[in-house]
Amino acid sequence: MNAHTLVLASPFATPVFDMQSDPLVTIAASAAEAVFGKLRETQLLAPSLVVEIKDNPRVGFDQVPTMKSTRKTKKKSSHNVRSAAAESGVARLPGLTANARAYLQLKQEVLSGRFRPGEVVTLRAVTGLLGSGEMAAREAVKRLISEGAFKALPNRSARVPVLRRREIMQFCELRALLESRAAAAAAANITLHQIEALRGMNAHMVACVSNGNLEEYKRLNKAFHFEIYRIADNAPLSSLIESLWLAMAPFISYTINWATTIPGRFERIATSRHDELLAAFQNRDMEGARTAMHNDIGEIHETDGYWAAFEDWVPDAR
Repeated sequence: MNAHTLVLASPFATPVFDMQSDPLVTIAASAAEAVFGKLRETQLLAPSLVVEIKDNPRVGFDQVPTMKSTRKTKKKSSHNVRSAAAESGVARLPGLTANARAYLQLKQEVLSGRFRPGEVVTLRAVTGLLGSGEMAAREAVKRLISEGAFKALPNRSARVPVLRRREIMQFCELRALLESRAAAAAAANITLHQIEALRGMNAHMVACVSNGNLEEYKRLNKAFHFEIYRIADNAPLSSLIESLWLAMAPFISYTINWATTIPGRFERIATSRHDELLAAFQNRDMEGARTAMHNDIGEIHETDGYWAAFEDWVPDAR
């Protein structure tokens, strides 16, 4: 096995990674391990796979490398639509059913803040976004409706929920409680290699702030947080956190947009708590990590002018 190969011998085997030390590649590998574990549990992963990671010194954290199955498959015609499937890399995971693939893709789009509060989500738009068939897109929307990410509307469409101020405060209180607990657990489990990978992601976020690349910052911010929750190694806790993010992601995205409206504000708060988290992880300081995560979640909502701006922007959310 060379330095760019991952081998999965069976659906019950443990993935073996031997990669370059780039922190974003490491994050991608860690995320892939978690995904493959879930797929094995649900028997969605093909029985025998060999995944070959092509040489690329700058693979992004959200890019899934080119994959080949040991089973021969018919070559599919390509299309020119630049869909969420291509961007997220989920489309390249072998062995997934079309419905499972569409669901995972759409969920990642929600978690990364692609949708706005109150936005109407049509089946046609989802099909185009995912580059999938209509049936798979419909099932993905139905499943996310059941999980609270969307609300059903007539004519096979859905709407992103608009939460009221009281609901948002309740969600934030729960997020602070659960995610700070996960950060404390991560501080006990984390390795130096994982700390360096998170540090690399945080450096990329800082660069996004400087360059004004908000969409990339949002994706990195989500990945940074969920890598911490993965390291916490508490599946029930991670599931609860994900359900809160599915409801809150559109408002997290709005909050980031709002923070940029006053010069210097976003730069001041975008990654400062992440630095505190990394310091706590370095020192294996569980209470320090708990406090830093609690502050990271609550700080923006305590910023002067936030709630007034929120109520002006979403008048029905009072």
